Amino acid sequence: SNSIVAKCCGKVYACRLCHDEAEGHQIDRFATEEMVCRRCGLQQPVAHCCSNPDCSWQSTLYFCEHCRMWSDNPDLPIFHCAKCGLCRRGKESDYRHCVGCCLCLPPSIFDNHACVDSKRNCGICHEDLHSATIGVILLRCSHALHTPCMDRATQNGITSCPICRKSFADQSQTDYTAVEALLARHEMPAEFRDFTARITCNDCNDHTNAPFHFMGHRCSSCNSFNTAVLSHRPATEEEIAAFSARRAHVLSQVGGFRRGASIIDDYSDGSSSDDEATSRASRLAWAAQSSEAAADLANSDQAQLAVQDAQEDDAQEQLSQHQQGGEQGHQHHQPR
Repeated sequence: SNSIVAKCCGKVYACRLCHDEAEGHQIDRFATEEMVCRRCGLQQPVAHCCSNPDCSWQSTLYFCEHCRMWSDNPDLPIFHCAKCGLCRRGKESDYRHCVGCCLCLPPSIFDNHACVDSKRNCGICHEDLHSATIGVILLRCSHALHTPCMDRATQNGITSCPICRKSFADQSQTDYTAVEALLARHEMPAEFRDFTARITCNDCNDHTNAPFHFMGHRCSSCNSFNTAVLSHRPATEEEIAAFSARRAHVLSQVGGFRRGASIIDDYSDGSSSDDEATSRASRLAWAAQSSEAAADLANSDQAQLAVQDAQEDDAQEQLSQHQQGGEQGHQHHQPR
């Protein structure tokens, strides 16, 4: 029922968001001192309703004098959090304030969440997180992204935090047996066949050795393919023996899974190309990013089928993304 008069430029806007979209600067919502009644047109000091006794606007369902915010929507509960310094959507009884994050979080995730610095901007769009009007995802690595930014990232095959490169998913709970088998079946050229890569893992920060391969390297500490090669050298006889034993074990494991075996074997008999085999194994790896998918993968053939069809990305691109960086966090409610 009212518009605000921006103290910064003296212009009248329906709300602070309209001001910020139209102007080349952001409004200081807390500094707003005047409003304009939309019913009678009277410009007056900020209040919960119009000061004109002849005006029909005489009450407001929700008004926050601190945030300069009005709402008459009965279906949109709002409360002011003094510790956040903002009005938040939802019922106050449904949230707990985290001092470390300076956010209000649902009790269901409060005890187990990783605190984030909400004063920092989104790692993808670089827009504000603390006072955002859209959802925010708290990542396992203690960084945060806007929910739409996270959705677009995953839709484009990005599987790791753009700030620290740690994987969105818990890689220790992901079954990469089929991907390892794919690497095992694609032998390296003779001049690189018996080489050891010294790798660093973006997830556990450990440095380990792995058989050198163009398509990717698994961290032996946490199972992640989110690794980068530091150096490579000729492998020792002990390493060659260990890598060969691991390769044989992986291939035997894949052979033990009816669907897992077909992912590789159906394409290695000449009926389809290696690129198709690579793509199928990539879809398996991507769908297993969530903990639930990884658990289902180990327990049912039906889950194996669902995993295979979950993602159409090319496997070489997928493993490349893991090299760059490879359980989604929790979402808190947003301020008005």
